[in-house]
Amino acid sequence: MKEMQTHKAKVDHLLTPDEIRRIRKKLHINQKEAAEYFGGGVNGFSRYERGETPPPKALSGLFILLDENPKQIETLKKHL
Repeated sequence: MKEMQTHKAKVDHLLTPDEIRRIRKKLHINQKEAAEYFGGGVNGFSRYERGETPPPKALSGLFILLDENPKQIETLKKHL
């Protein structure tokens, strides 16, 4: 399932499950915090990272931006 989702993510220009996990960890947030900041629920983030569900395109784009500038997570936290 994860392999299929990884391939589909690449075709659809979305982050792969492993990329989502890597960026979340780079931001030093757990799945619960990610759900609070970005929506989707804890189970949603777990499914994204296991490759059971593709991430929304907006979430994928935001994670790409945060991967390039991880300090911006602090700006996001201030506004939530």
